[in-house]
Amino acid sequence: MKLRTLLTAVTLTIAMFIGTIGANAQTYDQNATSGSIAVSATVASTYTITLPATLSLTKTSGTNYTGTYTVGVKANLDKNTYVRVTPASTFTLTNNSGVAAENATATVTQTVKEWRKTAGTNILAANKDSNVETTGSVSVSLPYAGTYSGNLTFTFSSGNIS
Repeated sequence: MKLRTLLTAVTLTIAMFIGTIGANAQTYDQNATSGSIAVSATVASTYTITLPATLSLTKTSGTNYTGTYTVGVKANLDKNTYVRVTPASTFTLTNNSGVAAENATATVTQTVKEWRKTAGTNILAANKDSNVETTGSVSVSLPYAGTYSGNLTFTFSSGNIS
């Protein structure tokens, strides 16, 4: 009885294997002189974003201060994929005086926020071998003496172009 059960299990396993090969295989007889296999591969899009670690603002006039930063994207993108690097539109600079009324709201401007395989209006063509860069700027009025600090945050995203 055990032998019969074992033989049945082996037979079913072989039948399943042969059925799988038959469904996915091409067969050639003795008259064939060549054959071929369709080959495909998918390489996923990848990217690296470079931001400066710090940004120092300099006085431009009166109480106005500005600074310029550079954003770099190095990407190997599929033709239907984008990468976006979007800065916050504003952020708070805190004066070390500890007086909340002396804090200031900085404004951020960055025209180009999207990278694709090909360039377009407000879009940069990504390059897998080197950073493709754009610049942005921060401006703020700082009427009170003191040392100001804050964090400019960026949102990174990627997806399919619609």
